[in-house]
Amino acid sequence: MNFIRLEFNPKVRGQNGEHPVDLIGNVLCPSWPNFFGDLEHARFTRLDFAVDIRGVHIEQLGLYHSTRSVFSRKFEAQFDRGGQTTGIYLGKRTSNRYIVAYDKRREFIEKQGKRPRLRGAWTRIECRHADLGNLRTIFDMPNPLLSFTLTRYPSQQLDETSALFLDSCRYRGAQAALYRIKNRRTRTRYRAWLSELSPPWWNPHDIWEQRGEALANALGCALGTNPH
Repeated sequence: MNFIRLEFNPKVRGQNGEHPVDLIGNVLCPSWPNFFGDLEHARFTRLDFAVDIRGVHIEQLGLYHSTRSVFSRKFEAQFDRGGQTTGIYLGKRTSNRYIVAYDKRREFIEKQGKRPRLRGAWTRIECRHADLGNLRTIFDMPNPLLSFTLTRYPSQQLDETSALFLDSCRYRGAQAALYRIKNRRTRTRYRAWLSELSPPWWNPHDIWEQRGEALANALGCALGTNPH
């Protein structure tokens, strides 16, 4: 009885560069004067927290859950015909929250039919959420970026089989690849090699603190400059 669903991409602007929320408001405000005020209580059915990484190809990234030693059943990698990684999923895609990393440069070329202006590797990491609740819930929710660790695989080899081990990491995930090593001493040595040469190199705390400004830019004048 009291339901309206709005879907928009904040990057898609009007003919004169208008923000999509402004365009929606121009249509609804004559009959719904308090539309922008009520938007704060709207229910978010889908929201992606995205981080772009330049200069690092997805083949070089290690992505795994921080709190679990084995996560093989919920790690899925996608490859092109040449065997190169194009995407990584961490978590069930049927759940309300999962992580995805993919080659954004490749996707841009496939969708736009041209190369992006900026050269070099372009990897995107997304925390995809469904059924989040209202806007206040987003600011009170725990940092989802802390639920996984992002590392860069070492370029130096540990031994003659380390390249095969890294291929296993890219195929089934670092945690599952380590678990498949039955010899405990060998497993400990490989785990130490990954930890020493590829420590976490991004700061999820600083990135999460930027969500207020990012949401304000996404929702336009509905939130102003201070979403709190």
